[in-house]
Amino acid sequence: MNTTLKQRAYEHIRQKLISGRLPPGSRLCNRELAEEIGISFIPVREAINQLTSAGLAEYKPRLGAFVMEPSREEIEELYDIREALECHAVGKAAGRIRDARLTEMQKYNDQQAAVVRELNDAASLKWDIGQIDRFNLADAGFHITLLRAAGNHRALKIVNDLRVMAHVFGHRNEDRPLDGLGSICEEHGRLVEALRRGDADEAKLVMIEHLRRGLHNALEAYDRHRFGELTGRSTSISYPADLQDRIHQMEQNGTSSDAGELAPPKAKEQTS
Repeated sequence: MNTTLKQRAYEHIRQKLISGRLPPGSRLCNRELAEEIGISFIPVREAINQLTSAGLAEYKPRLGAFVMEPSREEIEELYDIREALECHAVGKAAGRIRDARLTEMQKYNDQQAAVVRELNDAASLKWDIGQIDRFNLADAGFHITLLRAAGNHRALKIVNDLRVMAHVFGHRNEDRPLDGLGSICEEHGRLVEALRRGDADEAKLVMIEHLRRGLHNALEAYDRHRFGELTGRSTSISYPADLQDRIHQMEQNGTSSDAGELAPPKAKEQTS
């Protein structure tokens, strides 16, 4: 098996999933995809097997391979795992995260806040694909920086994989309530301040609140999408095809210098 062709096929299909061009429930036809890519169907078949192992596709007896259609319970499970991993990371980082990482997290939060201000200033009820792209990239950067600061590279990879699955299966961002975007930035700000103070308990509480808000929005959008399918009024727009690649690059940047990421413990600041 030519692993280069298999990887080429895998990335081609994966990008179609992420961009929304292959929504959940779509059939994955070996020969059609092979024709699109310009290769034989054998590496495509192997790529689909890899996507199945990753939980992004499934085989149905006598029907073939399809993009996974998750249940509400499976979306809840994705967020449960993220909550466990990211709460552990935030507790580990609290009081020991270096100032440079806190500055980086604040930078990403400022970028998200800038998108929110644009929407508020325009009194817009919808956001365009450029704003979605910037907001998503900054949100990923915030969480990746936190996970990297905790010094657990395996958790970083697992959470990024879960983010891909939630991106494919969960809510489409054009459906996300715009009045909740400011709350995301506010929670990120509270998280940075709790980390700066070395308050692990508060940081964990904020992270739980933050991820459970995301779960609530994801399930609401999941239900709206299902209702739209039933009524024939389902609408969506595509994501930039390279968005997840840029997030993956962000995940990879700096990993060679993460040794010694945590500073020595410092005393928790007293609050009045």
